[in-house]
Amino acid sequence: MRRCSGLGSVALALTLCGAGGCSRSVDAPAPLSPLDSTALAAQVELAEQDSFYLILELGPKRLSLRYHGAVVRDYPVEAISLGRPRALVRAVEVDGAWRGRVWREATLDPPLEVSRTVIEPPASADTEVETPPVIPPTPEERFPAPDRFRVRFAGGLALEITSREAGRRAGLGEAFGNAWNAGQDGLRIRLQLPAADVGALYRSLPAGISLIVVDRAAPV
Repeated sequence: MRRCSGLGSVALALTLCGAGGCSRSVDAPAPLSPLDSTALAAQVELAEQDSFYLILELGPKRLSLRYHGAVVRDYPVEAISLGRPRALVRAVEVDGAWRGRVWREATLDPPLEVSRTVIEPPASADTEVETPPVIPPTPEERFPAPDRFRVRFAGGLALEITSREAGRRAGLGEAFGNAWNAGQDGLRIRLQLPAADVGALYRSLPAGISLIVVDRAAPV
Protein backbone atom coordinates (compact mmCIF):
# COMPACT_ATOMS: atom_id res chain seq x y z
CA MET A 1 0.00 0.00 0.00
CA ARG A 2 1.36 3.37 -1.02
CA ARG A 3 1.04 6.35 1.23
CA CYS A 4 -0.23 9.61 -0.25
CA SER A 5 2.28 12.38 -0.29
CA GLY A 6 1.46 15.76 1.29
CA LEU A 7 0.62 17.33 -2.08
CA GLY A 8 -1.48 14.36 -3.01
CA SER A 9 -3.49 14.63 0.18
CA VAL A 10 -4.15 18.31 -0.45
CA ALA A 11 -5.24 17.59 -4.02
CA LEU A 12 -7.56 14.85 -2.84
CA ALA A 13 -9.11 17.17 -0.25
CA LEU A 14 -9.68 19.89 -2.83
CA THR A 15 -11.30 17.36 -5.16
CA LEU A 16 -13.68 16.18 -2.46
CA CYS A 17 -14.57 19.77 -1.52
CA GLY A 18 -15.24 20.59 -5.12
CA ALA A 19 -17.61 17.64 -5.31
CA GLY A 20 -19.60 18.99 -2.36
CA GLY A 21 -17.95 16.84 0.27
CA CYS A 22 -16.91 19.80 2.45
CA SER A 23 -19.28 22.00 4.43
CA ARG A 24 -18.58 25.65 5.18
CA SER A 25 -18.93 26.94 8.69
CA VAL A 26 -21.54 29.67 9.19
CA ASP A 27 -21.08 32.26 11.88
CA ALA A 28 -23.83 32.27 14.47
CA PRO A 29 -25.86 35.49 14.66
CA ALA A 30 -24.76 37.92 17.33
CA PRO A 31 -26.86 37.68 20.49
CA LEU A 32 -29.39 40.43 21.07
CA SER A 33 -28.61 43.06 23.65
CA PRO A 34 -30.91 43.22 26.69
CA LEU A 35 -32.52 46.37 25.24
CA ASP A 36 -33.13 44.72 21.85
CA SER A 37 -34.51 41.59 23.52
CA THR A 38 -36.91 43.67 25.60
CA ALA A 39 -38.01 45.67 22.55
CA LEU A 40 -38.61 42.53 20.49
CA ALA A 41 -40.67 40.93 23.26
CA ALA A 42 -42.72 44.12 23.59
CA GLN A 43 -43.43 44.23 19.84
CA VAL A 44 -44.54 40.59 19.84
CA GLU A 45 -46.79 41.29 22.83
CA LEU A 46 -48.49 44.22 21.08
CA ALA A 47 -48.84 42.32 17.79
CA GLU A 48 -50.74 39.52 19.57
CA GLN A 49 -53.34 41.87 21.07
CA ASP A 50 -56.64 42.81 19.44
CA SER A 51 -55.99 46.53 19.55
CA PHE A 52 -54.22 49.27 17.64
CA TYR A 53 -50.82 50.49 18.77
CA LEU A 54 -48.06 52.92 17.76
CA ILE A 55 -44.40 52.22 17.00
CA LEU A 56 -41.95 55.11 16.88
CA GLU A 57 -38.70 54.24 15.09
CA LEU A 58 -35.92 56.65 15.97
CA GLY A 59 -33.52 55.44 13.25
CA PRO A 60 -35.65 55.89 10.10
CA LYS A 61 -37.76 58.60 11.78
CA ARG A 62 -41.09 56.88 11.29
CA LEU A 63 -44.28 56.69 13.32
CA SER A 64 -46.65 53.90 12.34
CA LEU A 65 -50.13 52.91 13.43
CA ARG A 66 -50.34 49.10 13.54
CA TYR A 67 -52.76 46.27 14.19
CA HIS A 68 -51.63 42.66 14.70
CA GLY A 69 -48.20 43.58 13.35
CA ALA A 70 -49.56 45.02 10.09
CA VAL A 71 -48.95 48.68 9.28
CA VAL A 72 -52.28 50.51 9.01
CA ARG A 73 -50.69 53.87 8.21
CA ASP A 74 -47.25 55.40 8.21
CA TYR A 75 -46.65 58.96 9.35
CA PRO A 76 -43.38 60.43 8.07
CA VAL A 77 -41.51 62.32 10.76
CA GLU A 78 -39.58 65.39 9.63
CA ALA A 79 -37.74 65.95 12.92
CA ILE A 80 -37.45 64.36 16.38
CA SER A 81 -36.34 66.12 19.55
CA LEU A 82 -36.14 64.66 23.03
CA GLY A 83 -35.92 66.35 26.37
CA ARG A 84 -37.24 66.90 29.83
CA PRO A 85 -39.54 69.96 29.81
CA ARG A 86 -38.78 72.94 31.96
CA ALA A 87 -41.82 73.21 34.16
CA LEU A 88 -43.15 75.90 36.48
CA VAL A 89 -44.18 73.12 38.82
CA ARG A 90 -42.32 69.98 39.80
CA ALA A 91 -42.21 67.53 36.89
CA VAL A 92 -43.07 63.87 37.26
CA GLU A 93 -40.28 61.32 37.00
CA VAL A 94 -40.18 58.77 34.18
CA ASP A 95 -40.65 55.28 35.55
CA GLY A 96 -37.65 53.25 34.31
CA ALA A 97 -36.21 52.98 30.82
CA TRP A 98 -38.27 54.63 28.07
CA ARG A 99 -37.04 52.73 25.00
CA GLY A 100 -38.13 49.18 24.25
CA ARG A 101 -41.00 49.12 26.73
CA VAL A 102 -44.74 49.34 26.22
CA TRP A 103 -46.34 52.65 27.19
CA ARG A 104 -50.04 52.34 27.90
CA GLU A 105 -53.19 54.29 28.85
CA ALA A 106 -52.76 57.14 26.38
CA THR A 107 -54.81 60.31 26.72
CA LEU A 108 -55.14 63.10 24.16
CA ASP A 109 -54.50 66.72 25.08
CA PRO A 110 -56.70 68.40 24.00
CA PRO A 111 -59.30 65.61 24.01
CA LEU A 112 -61.01 64.67 20.76
CA GLU A 113 -64.35 66.42 20.31
CA VAL A 114 -66.80 64.88 17.89
CA SER A 115 -69.10 67.19 15.95
CA ARG A 116 -72.35 65.35 15.23
CA THR A 117 -74.83 66.11 12.47
CA VAL A 118 -78.47 65.17 13.09
CA ILE A 119 -80.64 64.68 9.99
CA GLU A 120 -84.34 65.32 10.69
CA PRO A 121 -87.19 64.35 8.36
CA PRO A 122 -89.19 67.18 6.73
CA ALA A 123 -92.08 68.53 8.77
CA SER A 124 -94.47 68.32 5.80
CA ALA A 125 -95.68 65.06 4.33
CA ASP A 126 -96.11 66.70 0.93
CA THR A 127 -93.69 64.97 -1.42
CA GLU A 128 -93.76 67.93 -3.77
CA VAL A 129 -92.03 70.14 -1.21
CA GLU A 130 -88.40 70.36 -2.17
CA THR A 131 -86.03 69.58 0.68
CA PRO A 132 -82.46 70.76 0.29
CA PRO A 133 -80.00 67.85 0.23
CA VAL A 134 -77.99 67.18 3.35
CA ILE A 135 -74.26 67.10 2.68
CA PRO A 136 -72.44 64.94 5.22
CA PRO A 137 -69.51 66.61 6.94
CA THR A 138 -65.96 65.79 5.97
CA PRO A 139 -63.69 64.06 8.52
CA GLU A 140 -61.97 67.40 9.07
CA GLU A 141 -65.34 69.02 9.88
CA ARG A 142 -66.63 66.17 12.04
CA PHE A 143 -63.39 65.74 13.99
CA PRO A 144 -61.77 69.17 14.29
CA ALA A 145 -58.05 68.80 15.02
CA PRO A 146 -55.55 71.24 16.52
CA ASP A 147 -52.26 71.98 14.80
CA ARG A 148 -50.40 70.85 17.93
CA PHE A 149 -51.37 68.20 20.49
CA ARG A 150 -49.90 65.77 23.00
CA VAL A 151 -50.37 62.09 23.68
CA ARG A 152 -49.64 61.39 27.33
CA PHE A 153 -48.97 57.89 28.64
CA ALA A 154 -49.09 56.51 32.15
CA GLY A 155 -45.59 56.59 33.61
CA GLY A 156 -44.56 60.08 32.48
CA LEU A 157 -43.85 59.82 28.73
CA ALA A 158 -45.53 62.25 26.33
CA LEU A 159 -45.50 62.62 22.56
CA GLU A 160 -45.88 66.18 21.33
CA ILE A 161 -47.11 66.22 17.74
CA THR A 162 -46.62 69.43 15.83
CA SER A 163 -45.79 70.84 12.40
CA ARG A 164 -43.30 73.34 11.11
CA GLU A 165 -46.11 75.84 10.53
CA ALA A 166 -47.41 75.46 14.09
CA GLY A 167 -43.94 76.10 15.49
CA ARG A 168 -43.70 79.35 13.59
CA ARG A 169 -47.05 80.54 14.96
CA ALA A 170 -46.29 79.69 18.60
CA GLY A 171 -46.29 82.81 20.77
CA LEU A 172 -45.34 83.79 24.29
CA GLY A 173 -48.73 82.81 25.73
CA GLU A 174 -48.45 79.30 24.34
CA ALA A 175 -44.89 78.97 25.62
CA PHE A 176 -46.09 79.93 29.12
CA GLY A 177 -48.90 77.38 28.89
CA ASN A 178 -46.44 74.69 27.78
CA ALA A 179 -44.20 75.40 30.76
CA TRP A 180 -47.17 75.28 33.16
CA ASN A 181 -48.46 71.97 31.75
CA ALA A 182 -45.01 70.43 31.40
CA GLY A 183 -45.14 69.22 34.98
CA GLN A 184 -47.32 66.36 33.74
CA ASP A 185 -44.50 65.10 31.48
CA GLY A 186 -41.36 63.48 32.83
CA LEU A 187 -40.00 62.95 29.33
CA ARG A 188 -41.31 64.51 26.13
CA ILE A 189 -40.63 63.41 22.56
CA ARG A 190 -41.51 66.11 20.06
CA LEU A 191 -42.34 64.90 16.56
CA GLN A 192 -42.61 67.31 13.65
CA LEU A 193 -44.96 65.97 10.97
CA PRO A 194 -46.38 67.46 7.79
CA ALA A 195 -49.37 69.64 8.68
CA ALA A 196 -51.89 67.33 6.99
CA ASP A 197 -50.57 64.30 8.89
CA VAL A 198 -50.88 66.08 12.25
CA GLY A 199 -54.65 66.30 11.87
CA ALA A 200 -54.93 62.80 10.38
CA LEU A 201 -53.05 61.28 13.31
CA TYR A 202 -55.12 63.17 15.87
CA ARG A 203 -58.37 61.87 14.34
CA SER A 204 -57.14 58.27 14.05
CA LEU A 205 -55.89 57.61 17.59
CA PRO A 206 -58.16 55.29 19.62
CA ALA A 207 -58.57 55.97 23.32
CA GLY A 208 -55.96 54.26 25.49
CA ILE A 209 -53.64 53.35 22.61
CA SER A 210 -50.22 51.87 23.45
CA LEU A 211 -46.79 52.94 22.21
CA ILE A 212 -43.32 51.45 21.94
CA VAL A 213 -40.19 53.45 21.04
CA VAL A 214 -37.42 51.51 19.28
CA ASP A 215 -34.36 52.27 17.15
CA ARG A 216 -35.83 50.17 14.33
CA ALA A 217 -38.94 47.97 14.30
CA ALA A 218 -38.54 44.20 13.99
CA PRO A 219 -40.61 42.14 11.52
CA VAL A 220 -43.15 40.44 13.79
